[in-house]
Amino acid sequence: MPTISASGIDLYYEVEGEGFPLLLVAGYTCSISKWNLMRERLAENYQLILIDNRGVGRSGCPQAPYSIGDMANDGVFLLDHLRVKRAHVVGHSMGGAIAQKIAAYHPERVEKLVLCNTSSQFNTVCLKALSSLLALSRAKVDPMLVFNATAPWIFSSHFLSNEGNMAAVMQAMSSDLFPQTLLGQEGQFNALLTFSSKEDLAKISAPTLIITGEQDLIISVSEAKDLAAHIAHARVHIMTDMGHDPLIEDPRGLCSLVREFLT
Repeated sequence: MPTISASGIDLYYEVEGEGFPLLLVAGYTCSISKWNLMRERLAENYQLILIDNRGVGRSGCPQAPYSIGDMANDGVFLLDHLRVKRAHVVGHSMGGAIAQKIAAYHPERVEKLVLCNTSSQFNTVCLKALSSLLALSRAKVDPMLVFNATAPWIFSSHFLSNEGNMAAVMQAMSSDLFPQTLLGQEGQFNALLTFSSKEDLAKISAPTLIITGEQDLIISVSEAKDLAAHIAHARVHIMTDMGHDPLIEDPRGLCSLVREFLT
């Protein structure tokens, strides 16, 4: 099992494919498996570098508080370990926050940047929703009930209307061999609470694609546009009839957008 130790924390990672390096950073509560529906296509053109953020998957779950910046440093530490001097970076949701910090504080390491369904600071509605999700986990509510309660926040109406889609996601969740612990969920949530990149965006020099969903209730289209307005070389793509999770709703479409931009 490939792991590295950063600040005393074991970090799990995987490398796949050949080509220019591409670091993939998943969002809140999500492990490497979040990229499963995209990684085969992306690996046709890139050397994929995938990391389980601290607090999830097969990476360590520290007791001490940590920040989005700490998780960004984990990603850079992994690039150093793999002797990768420069890479494309793609981050989704919380992973997009991590990617912003990497691009702002290590601009020499980032060739191109893709930020999916993310913001420069998570809004009050988003944090209240995630706080409620955390409360359900603390109460040890059945994870499938939690999923059903939170799915309308994550997915578009079109996706939700297909019972087969929901069943497939629930099956993937139930078969997860490395579900996140409560400690991990609390640690990542606290990192989100303190995150802001508003003072960092002017430092990002990499060409940047910001992808958002027309029906995203977690991060609005206006937030995505505001993010782009403060990054020098950024543009926005709005995915029609899409919620907060294009990695699940339309992995093929998202993969095409990413590949087109990176090439």
